[in-house]
Amino acid sequence: MRVADPMLADRLRAAAAALCWRQNLTYTDQAFLARYRYCELVGPTGHARDHEHAMGLLYLAPHTTYPAHAHPASESYHVLTDGSQWSAAGSPWQDRRAGERIVHGSNVIHAMRTTRSALLAIYVWGGDLTRPATLLS
Repeated sequence: MRVADPMLADRLRAAAAALCWRQNLTYTDQAFLARYRYCELVGPTGHARDHEHAMGLLYLAPHTTYPAHAHPASESYHVLTDGSQWSAAGSPWQDRRAGERIVHGSNVIHAMRTTRSALLAIYVWGGDLTRPATLLS
């Protein structure tokens, strides 16, 4: 698996156990929950508190689909690993590589999935952080 910044990836692996990993409390599919987590570093519940922005890490295990969902907050992802596919606003799945930036506007329906490799991405949210994502499928 190729990573955007091997030194950053090594440091994140070393710190992973000490980070506070969470899941969206509105999601109920236990099989999905076992394969998905995020760590809010900055934000309303993050290590550094901010009520206007959130930033953290998203992790999806190999062979996992994050179903179509939407949320009021706009978001930007910086993909750290190869091997994920993304779809937005009904577009076909697109392969994404380490180092790419992906942007979703407020309430844009989007989904992501992994193949043989896990996905690790940095996310930044802005706007309405009070309402969580809603799964649509």
